Amino acid sequence: MGDPAASDRGLFASMRRTVSAGLGLVQTRLELFAVELQQEKWRLVDLLLRTALIIILGILTLGLVTATIVYVLWGWSPLGALLGLALVYGAATGLVAWSIQRSLKSGPKPFSGTLNELKKDRECLSDKTSGT
Repeated sequence: MGDPAASDRGLFASMRRTVSAGLGLVQTRLELFAVELQQEKWRLVDLLLRTALIIILGILTLGLVTATIVYVLWGWSPLGALLGLALVYGAATGLVAWSIQRSLKSGPKPFSGTLNELKKDRECLSDKTSGT
């Protein structure tokens, strides 16, 4: 037979290579997760800044449009002008809320790349374990 010490070295070397490959795989997945997390963070910051800008500009525009419409219609029916504007603004609010909801639902799923890679890893490992 062979030298027992040589077979132990072969077994330990094989285990060391397996652990090293597994750690390399985990490191790669963690790096991908970190990149996707950074992308999601910037996407959220961008979305919040644009939303704040829309709110500020919208309030300014709404105030000026409201004042103009009420001024023009004051002689005819001040209450009708105010109620009409309230209905228009309510409908616009609902439309914008619906648009935001649709945008959030149809956007990319967070961390989809990491999840897909982990799924592939799992399928690959299950194929190898069931094949032996």
